[in-house]
This record gives sequence, structure tokens and C-alpha cells, in this order.
Amino acid sequence: MSLIIRKGETCRLNANLTKIRVGLDWKLRDPQVDLDASCLILDKNGQVRSDSDVIFYNQPESPCGSARHLGGGYS
Repeated sequence: MSLIIRKGETCRLNANLTKIRVGLDWKLRDPQVDLDASCLILDKNGQVRSDSDVIFYNQPESPCGSARHLGGGYS
């Protein structure tokens, strides 16, 4: 299944999901503009437990390995 989410939109995920892959794409009009993505791992109360649950370019993997930031591809 593929889902397109545009800027400012949100979506609910099925609680039974075991894996999700997110890709980012945009039409680059200015080569000086870059895109940065991050992931927040939330507990059952919807809270981030610690800084280690924030995944981004400088912290590319969660301690448990459940989330990874694979970096960007440059053309």
C-alpha cells in the first residue's frame, strides 16, 4: 500500500503494523535548499521517552534498532 502525505497533513497508522518505510521526495527549485527528516518514537501515551527516541541525520538509529535514518541521495 502506498500513501502520499502532503505538507501539513497527518494520518493514522494501523496498530498492527510491524514495518513502515518512509521516502521523501520534492521538486527542487533551488539547489541551495535541502530537506531534513526526523522520526519521533512515542510511548503508549504519545510521549517521547528520551533524546534517544529522536532519530535524525546525527543520530541515525534508535537504541533498539526499530527506526533508522538512511540518509539522503544526492543527484
